[in-house]
Amino acid sequence: MIDEAHERSLATDTLLGLLKKIQRRRQGLRLVISSATLEVDRLVAFFDSSSVRGKVAAAGVQHVSHTPAVISITSRVYPVQVHYLLQPCSDYVQAATQTVVDIHRADVPGDVLVFLTGQEELEAAVKMLDEEARKLARSRLKYKLLPTPMYAGLPGAQQRMALDPAPRGYRKVVVATNIAETSLTIEGVVYVVDSCYVKQRAYNPLVGLEALLVAPTSKASCQQRAGRAGRVRPGHAFRLCIEDDYQRLLPDASVPEMQRSDLSSTILQLKALGIDNIMRFDWLSPPPAEAAVRGLELLHALGALDSDAKLTGSIGICMAEIPLEPQLSAALLASATTFHCCQEMLTLAGMLSVPAIWVAPGAVSGKKALEEANAKFATAEGDLVAFLNVHRAWLEHGKSHRWATRNGIHQHGMLRAQQVSQQLCSKLKRLGLNTNTSCEGDVNQVLKAVTAGLFMNASQFDRTEYDPKRTNDSGSNVYKLLRHLQPNRPLKLRIHQSSVLARTRPHMVVFLRCQQNDDGWYEMQAVTVIEPEWLVKLAPNVFQRK
Repeated sequence: MIDEAHERSLATDTLLGLLKKIQRRRQGLRLVISSATLEVDRLVAFFDSSSVRGKVAAAGVQHVSHTPAVISITSRVYPVQVHYLLQPCSDYVQAATQTVVDIHRADVPGDVLVFLTGQEELEAAVKMLDEEARKLARSRLKYKLLPTPMYAGLPGAQQRMALDPAPRGYRKVVVATNIAETSLTIEGVVYVVDSCYVKQRAYNPLVGLEALLVAPTSKASCQQRAGRAGRVRPGHAFRLCIEDDYQRLLPDASVPEMQRSDLSSTILQLKALGIDNIMRFDWLSPPPAEAAVRGLELLHALGALDSDAKLTGSIGICMAEIPLEPQLSAALLASATTFHCCQEMLTLAGMLSVPAIWVAPGAVSGKKALEEANAKFATAEGDLVAFLNVHRAWLEHGKSHRWATRNGIHQHGMLRAQQVSQQLCSKLKRLGLNTNTSCEGDVNQVLKAVTAGLFMNASQFDRTEYDPKRTNDSGSNVYKLLRHLQPNRPLKLRIHQSSVLARTRPHMVVFLRCQQNDDGWYEMQAVTVIEPEWLVKLAPNVFQRK
């Protein structure tokens, strides 16, 4: 049984393709696929094997239908009345805030759930609602406003505040990302305010980088969001767009992750399962051919695939056993086999696998306080060595929650990172690798291991660019991607402001993630300073000295 299939995640689509392949051999295998909102016709056509001759008799199965059955079950929810704007709005964050205030002034019971796109918008909306709550505190309304954010990287105490029932005499307003769409249920919600936007990752295989952009959501997502208002009694959903735009401009369903993601990890897993011809694999929604080619190129460069695109025994099979991105897996293997710094690399792999190590600015009295907390652990070598400093200090203080909170560290993230590190350590031991090695303070060994995995993400300082429209502009340091495949269309890379290297100008760096923002900049995250000669030595098939 596969649940929540409408999310169309990379893992779900891959699993559906594998199950279809298995069903050809095991025709008695029954699949149950459930979802709140699903493109039924596409799924029925995908699994319909009525025109395919199978070995039913040989399998001993005489009466098996090859056409999928569709069962629709009406859910036990109350009716939800949907409202639209009469005129388009230019600022949906401001419009969402005003809609909440209008609902609150009506003075009828029920909590409010607001859907926005990202952490910055959530914090801005909560700040505006806090100001409105202070203005309305002396009014004769029966309820007081209690706004609270809800997103993936939020500390546990604030997440509980969003999920717990509101105190008597208060109206809770949960301002959330699309995490509240399907991943969790917030009781007491009667009103939903939907911005009709979502922040989505989109991988561009032509440049090998991701964009994180705000895009209109789908009709299916809007219906899912509206359904959150009908859990306890008849509710209302307020969509911040005009009805004609909703019907005409919003797609019926979101673009599946398979068509907007880096496929290197998926290809590695399929190769490990014995599926060599990726191009002929039966996908529910086929990915772009360029993404598959880029994934194969990356795996070949890392040594996971040979010249015939087969898994290599020494590296490829081991990388497939490690549940990390291929580049991190390669770095971890290099730390255990070549650079003898496995303990440090296990720590980094765990910390890079959790959503957040630093808490949100709102949890430590603002952005400036968070920058001051980060500066205590900053180092000239970059973010990954800073992470090692954080982990070392956290252990020295006995994994203290109070110390973590005081220093802007996400305690739950640190505990989860430690669990991931321990699990990865067990994996490496089963592969027969020595996990007890440590660099003993020689961070260059760690940096070389990182470079052995991230060399395709190497970038070099190019120039400093100034904005003539801004006074006192200190300029932006522009980097160029060394392995850029379109030299006639140069990319603008810069170090993300959250990095400890944001105010510096290192000559050459590697990064773990790089995402395009709304201004067109590609911002590098988890940045590490490296030496140019390391690239030539560690990846001679990719880089040569001029």
